Amino acid sequence: APTAQVLVVERFLGIDAPQETAAALAWLTRHVREDGGVAAYPGASHPSLTETGYLYAALAAAGVAEEAPLRRRVLSWLTSHGGLRALDPLVQTYLVLAGVLHLWRFLQPVQV
Repeated sequence: APTAQVLVVERFLGIDAPQETAAALAWLTRHVREDGGVAAYPGASHPSLTETGYLYAALAAAGVAEEAPLRRRVLSWLTSHGGLRALDPLVQTYLVLAGVLHLWRFLQPVQV
Protein backbone atom coordinates (compact mmCIF):
# COMPACT_ATOMS: atom_id res chain seq x y z
CA ALA A 1 0.00 0.00 0.00
CA PRO A 2 2.70 2.59 0.77
CA THR A 3 4.07 2.54 -2.78
CA ALA A 4 0.59 3.02 -4.24
CA GLN A 5 -0.23 5.73 -1.70
CA VAL A 6 2.94 7.68 -2.45
CA LEU A 7 2.35 7.42 -6.19
CA VAL A 8 -1.18 8.82 -5.82
CA VAL A 9 -0.16 11.67 -3.51
CA GLU A 10 2.88 12.69 -5.58
CA ARG A 11 0.76 12.73 -8.72
CA PHE A 12 -2.00 14.73 -6.97
CA LEU A 13 0.55 17.29 -5.73
CA GLY A 14 2.26 17.44 -9.11
CA ILE A 15 5.64 16.44 -7.71
CA ASP A 16 5.90 13.03 -9.37
CA ALA A 17 8.93 12.16 -11.44
CA PRO A 18 8.14 10.14 -14.60
CA GLN A 19 10.95 7.60 -14.09
CA GLU A 20 10.01 7.03 -10.45
CA THR A 21 6.33 6.74 -11.33
CA ALA A 22 7.13 4.16 -14.02
CA ALA A 23 9.32 2.17 -11.62
CA ALA A 24 6.67 2.25 -8.88
CA LEU A 25 3.98 1.21 -11.34
CA ALA A 26 6.11 -1.67 -12.62
CA TRP A 27 6.73 -2.86 -9.05
CA LEU A 28 3.05 -2.61 -8.15
CA THR A 29 1.79 -4.42 -11.23
CA ARG A 30 4.10 -7.37 -10.56
CA HIS A 31 1.99 -8.05 -7.47
CA VAL A 32 -1.36 -8.29 -9.24
CA ARG A 33 -2.74 -11.80 -9.23
CA GLU A 34 -4.23 -13.46 -12.27
CA ASP A 35 -7.74 -12.72 -10.98
CA GLY A 36 -6.94 -9.00 -10.58
CA GLY A 37 -6.61 -8.96 -6.80
CA VAL A 38 -3.57 -7.94 -4.77
CA ALA A 39 -2.43 -9.70 -1.60
CA ALA A 40 -1.81 -7.73 1.59
CA TYR A 41 1.56 -9.42 2.07
CA PRO A 42 3.80 -11.91 0.24
CA GLY A 43 2.45 -15.44 0.51
CA ALA A 44 -1.07 -14.42 1.52
CA SER A 45 -3.59 -16.99 0.37
CA HIS A 46 -6.25 -14.44 -0.57
CA PRO A 47 -6.23 -10.99 -2.16
CA SER A 48 -7.00 -7.94 -0.03
CA LEU A 49 -9.81 -5.54 -0.86
CA THR A 50 -7.81 -2.67 0.63
CA GLU A 51 -4.57 -3.40 -1.22
CA THR A 52 -6.44 -3.91 -4.48
CA GLY A 53 -8.21 -0.59 -3.99
CA TYR A 54 -4.91 1.21 -3.44
CA LEU A 55 -3.50 -0.38 -6.56
CA TYR A 56 -6.51 0.74 -8.59
CA ALA A 57 -5.99 4.31 -7.36
CA ALA A 58 -2.31 4.12 -8.31
CA LEU A 59 -3.12 2.85 -11.80
CA ALA A 60 -5.49 5.77 -12.33
CA ALA A 61 -3.06 8.32 -10.88
CA ALA A 62 -0.27 7.02 -13.11
CA GLY A 63 -2.43 7.58 -16.17
CA VAL A 64 -3.23 3.97 -17.02
CA ALA A 65 -6.29 4.15 -19.27
CA GLU A 66 -9.61 2.83 -17.98
CA GLU A 67 -9.72 0.52 -21.02
CA ALA A 68 -6.30 -1.00 -20.30
CA PRO A 69 -6.58 -4.75 -19.64
CA LEU A 70 -4.84 -4.55 -16.26
CA ARG A 71 -7.03 -1.73 -14.98
CA ARG A 72 -10.18 -3.52 -16.20
CA ARG A 73 -9.06 -6.77 -14.54
CA VAL A 74 -8.42 -5.02 -11.21
CA LEU A 75 -11.75 -3.18 -11.37
CA SER A 76 -13.51 -6.45 -12.20
CA TRP A 77 -12.01 -8.02 -9.07
CA LEU A 78 -13.05 -5.03 -6.98
CA THR A 79 -16.57 -5.09 -8.44
CA SER A 80 -16.94 -8.79 -7.67
CA HIS A 81 -15.96 -8.07 -4.05
CA GLY A 82 -18.40 -5.27 -3.31
CA GLY A 83 -17.19 -2.49 -5.59
CA LEU A 84 -15.61 0.85 -4.79
CA ARG A 85 -18.22 1.65 -2.14
CA ALA A 86 -17.14 -1.43 -0.18
CA LEU A 87 -13.67 0.02 0.30
CA ASP A 88 -12.81 1.71 3.57
CA PRO A 89 -12.95 5.53 3.66
CA LEU A 90 -9.17 5.97 3.53
CA VAL A 91 -8.89 3.97 0.32
CA GLN A 92 -11.84 5.91 -1.06
CA THR A 93 -9.96 9.13 -0.25
CA TYR A 94 -7.05 7.96 -2.41
CA LEU A 95 -9.51 7.13 -5.19
CA VAL A 96 -10.80 10.71 -4.99
CA LEU A 97 -7.23 12.06 -5.16
CA ALA A 98 -6.59 9.83 -8.18
CA GLY A 99 -9.70 11.13 -9.93
CA VAL A 100 -11.56 7.82 -9.87
CA LEU A 101 -14.28 8.92 -7.48
CA HIS A 102 -15.87 12.33 -7.55
CA LEU A 103 -16.26 13.54 -4.01
CA TRP A 104 -19.61 15.32 -4.23
CA ARG A 105 -21.31 12.57 -6.21
CA PHE A 106 -19.87 9.87 -4.00
CA LEU A 107 -20.80 11.21 -0.57
CA GLN A 108 -24.05 10.01 0.92
CA PRO A 109 -26.22 12.45 2.87
CA VAL A 110 -26.11 11.91 6.61
CA GLN A 111 -29.47 11.30 8.23
CA VAL A 112 -29.87 13.28 11.45
